[in-house]
Formats: sequence, C-alpha cells, structure tokens
Amino acid sequence: MRNNKLGYYQVGLEYFEHKVPALLRATETGLHPKWNFNKELFDSVNWKQEPHESLWELYIKRAQQLREKYDYLILGYSGGSDSKNILDVFLQNGIKIDEIVSKFSIKGMGKDYIPTKENLNYDFNMPAEWEFTAKKDFQWLAEHHPEIKLTFYDWFENPNLMLADDWYKDRNFMFCPFVEQRHGIDMIDSIYKHNNVGYILGIDKPKVIIRDNKYYLIFLDVVAYGMTPERTVVGNATIEYFYWAPEAEAVLRKQAHMIKKYFEQHPQLNEYMLWPPKAGIPRDPYENIVRSLIYPTWEIDRFQCAKSTDSIVSTDRGILEERPELKKKHTEGMNKLRSMINTRFHSANGNFVGMISPFYEL
Repeated sequence: MRNNKLGYYQVGLEYFEHKVPALLRATETGLHPKWNFNKELFDSVNWKQEPHESLWELYIKRAQQLREKYDYLILGYSGGSDSKNILDVFLQNGIKIDEIVSKFSIKGMGKDYIPTKENLNYDFNMPAEWEFTAKKDFQWLAEHHPEIKLTFYDWFENPNLMLADDWYKDRNFMFCPFVEQRHGIDMIDSIYKHNNVGYILGIDKPKVIIRDNKYYLIFLDVVAYGMTPERTVVGNATIEYFYWAPEAEAVLRKQAHMIKKYFEQHPQLNEYMLWPPKAGIPRDPYENIVRSLIYPTWEIDRFQCAKSTDSIVSTDRGILEERPELKKKHTEGMNKLRSMINTRFHSANGNFVGMISPFYEL
C-alpha cells in the first residue's frame, strides 16, 4: 500500500514506491526519474509567511493532531535530538504516548565491541547512543511514566542479509545490508495487536539553503524517503513524520524562518548553507546550530555520534568487518546493481544520485 505523504518516484506516467525500480525503469526508457514529496500541497504553501504562533505551540498542536488521529501511538526513538524533542512535547504537555520503540544492534557489532564516548564514529560506535542516551531515557521513563510501554529491539537478532535475487525492489537510497531490520517496523508486536496505530518518526531538521543570496527550504529524497525502505503501511500501523508531514507544514515554516533569521544575523556562517554545497564543508556545524535553535529542551552535552553520510554501509560497517563473508556478498550485490543502472544516475560516492524537491523561497 502506498502512503503518498512519504513521497514517491515517477518515470514518465509510471509511479514507483522506491528509487531503485525507478532508476532501473529510467535506464530502460531513457526518461529521467522525478521525486514527488507532497509537491501539490507544498507548492500551494506561502513559505514566505512565518506563523505567528511560537514553535513550541506548533509542536503541541502537531502532537495533539496525531493523538486525535490514532488510537495507539508509538514513537520511534533513538535518543537523538529529533526524537527527544518529540518525546518532550508529549510528556511536558500531558499528551498520551502509548509506546516508545528503540532499535540498535549491539550483538552485531562483534564480541570485542565496547561502547565508548571517546569514539564518535557512527559507523563503528552507533550502539553507544543507546548505552549513553536512549537507555538512560528508558530507565527514567520506566520510573516516572510506567504507563508507557518501552520496547528495545536488537535488530541483529534476525540477520537476514538483503541480497536475495530481487533485494533491490524495495530500495531507495540506503543500501546497508541490514537496513530493513534497522528501519523496519514489522517486528513490533503492537502494530498487529492494536487498531489504528500511528508510528511516529522524527526524520530530520529542515534543510535551509542559500542560493543566489536568497533563502530556500528544500527536501532531499536521501533523507525524507531513503530512511524508510519498508512499506509505509504495515499491519495496522501508518508511519507518520512528525515534522515533515503535510499536516505539519506550519511547523516547517516556523522552523525554517527561525533558521533564516539566525543565519541572516550571522553571515559569517553562510558557507554551511550555500547551494550547491562546497566540497569539504562539514555538515555538523549546521546541524549543531539548528538543533539548538529549534529544539528548546535539547541538552548540548547529551552524547551523540557524528552522523554518517555513507548510505551503502553506514552503521553496518562494524558488522561487515567482523563477518567477511557477508561483506563479500554485499560488495558483489552492489556491483551487480550498479551494472544494471545507467551511469548517469551514479554518484561520486558509489551510490546513486540524490533528488530534491522544488526550492521553496522563504
């Protein structure tokens, strides 16, 4: 079942839920694929108009909107700034959240792995975010909110490597071997036991850029849709983006204008927002600034790894280094897929080209 709010691809008049089948079809037809992320609605929004409500008021409205829409609400929780802010909105305003699900792979990292705060490499130390942040949040929640169901899932419990003959059929941008286990929701019992379930994901902060001295909001498929290769409606659950849903466009507008104002006041930082991006400009400074601007409860000393930009291996790198036979199979599968897709759709980092939404001027 297609949930169009999370985006889809088009090649000519054909629609595709996932990017790889679209690229394969584009290779066959010679047509260029397009990515549609709520274009009809977002094209009609007056992005230049900043909402008069405070951002916190808009967060509350969004949480209440979801509470009223679903009988059972689950928050996908990493302990990072996006999901932590959502949790704080619900808890601090007395809005019921039924369950919180946190998914990491500790067993998959190998017998010698030890979480450490000294290593910020996301690829090799991602479970440290569970050990030093999300786990502590779960302990606090168990004590102060026993009414909330807490679910931890080690996604390496089911190490089904993706490389069956047709593994690419439900791929977008993430080609990590265990991406279904990491981002899928089909293993969560509650989505089958309850009716009308909303599964909330934070996804990311808004991407505000500067092009020709003007500020724009854009959406990238590698963020908006690359992270959910599973079907968007599973069991009785529908995935809901808390910030990036059409129903939350006022949240996006407010966030974007707050970011714009800050960078207008600090023009020396504009290099982090220029479009197209300059080579060698890191992503983290922009992320750190925006995180503090739009998430008022965020504690800057909370442990968090530096996010990986590698969508082929990413957090599975440590697993593959421990298991060379899986690494070999994964490499062979990626080489096969690259040979099937026209090189004009290949990117310099070994993946496939990203696609963006229209530029929405602020």
